[in-house]
Amino acid sequence: MILLSRRITSNLKTVVNITSEIADGNLKVKSMEYYEKYEIGQLAAAVNQMKGN
Repeated sequence: MILLSRRITSNLKTVVNITSEIADGNLKVKSMEYYEKYEIGQLAAAVNQMKGN
């Protein structure tokens, strides 16, 4: 249970960091490589799409 929580937290922190960079105008930030089909994966895909547009 603790390992799952850490994994989720780590991935959410990555999404927050990437979206903060994009919000600051840095569109050259590295895309998030997370391909799960669940909510975090969907969020990562949306952030990558937003970055690309």
